[in-house]
Amino acid sequence: MADIVEILMLEHLAIRNISRCRKPEEATFYEFNAYLKNCHIEIEEKIVFPLILSYARDNAQASFPRIEQIRADHRLIETLADNLAKWKESGNMQLYEERLPLYFRLLVEHNRSEDEIVFPLWSSADHRDAKIGASEALDIIETFGKDRYLSITGLSGKAMDYLFGRG
Repeated sequence: MADIVEILMLEHLAIRNISRCRKPEEATFYEFNAYLKNCHIEIEEKIVFPLILSYARDNAQASFPRIEQIRADHRLIETLADNLAKWKESGNMQLYEERLPLYFRLLVEHNRSEDEIVFPLWSSADHRDAKIGASEALDIIETFGKDRYLSITGLSGKAMDYLFGRG
């Protein structure tokens, strides 16, 4: 069974590949953004970051202010995605086409920061909490929709079962 940060790092790889492959169709962008907001970021914000921060407090370590910057990045990415949707719906294709690469560039750079700065802090977390986190993450994925998650990330059902210790 992989831990949740390993799974998020795999998702970051999938996101990098999606950003390089093609300009998404309208439905694909909306679905991808729904996954990003309701699944990937949800797992980071509600499970991973609180566990890292609680470990820091419990062990009298310095707080990790970089996590607050990452949270601010999440809001910036979400605002840009909302604007992209508005521009697309209003027919402002020029602005949509100009800003879509920015959205993916910000997202990839943001994920790189998480991979290099935040996720290494996970190794300090209690492994019992990590298992609980994986279970909670699976609940979030299943609420989002397992088939939707697999379609976006490119994972197979068997790979997902293996990563979450169910296969």
